[in-house]
Amino acid sequence: MDYLLEIGVEELPARLAEQLIDQLQQAGEKMLKENRIDFERVAAFTTPRRMTLYVEGIAAEQADLVEEVKGPPRKAAFDQSDQPTKAATGLRAARRFLSPAWLCGQHLPESMFLRKNASRAGR
Repeated sequence: MDYLLEIGVEELPARLAEQLIDQLQQAGEKMLKENRIDFERVAAFTTPRRMTLYVEGIAAEQADLVEEVKGPPRKAAFDQSDQPTKAATGLRAARRFLSPAWLCGQHLPESMFLRKNASRAGR
């Protein structure tokens, strides 16, 4: 699938055209990458009264995201009897996708941090 964005503008000076093309293309690529939208190629064009951004091979949906959530170190997350502290339960509350079963520190060395891979489906 291809995508064309056309922006109508006042009369553009010819001396700015090359600079605007570069900026528009770079900004378009950056925005697509930051939003996890795959594409094949981005091109920008200008005329005296319009700027266009052409995206070739744009994906219909965002790519899924898998990110690692890092929590507190084990010694801060669990007390002497291996019960979760406020540091661990606060992480769970802040990251609703963490289940209470994940908050288990028995097999973690003291220097380890709580970690979990979390995935978000693309839209």
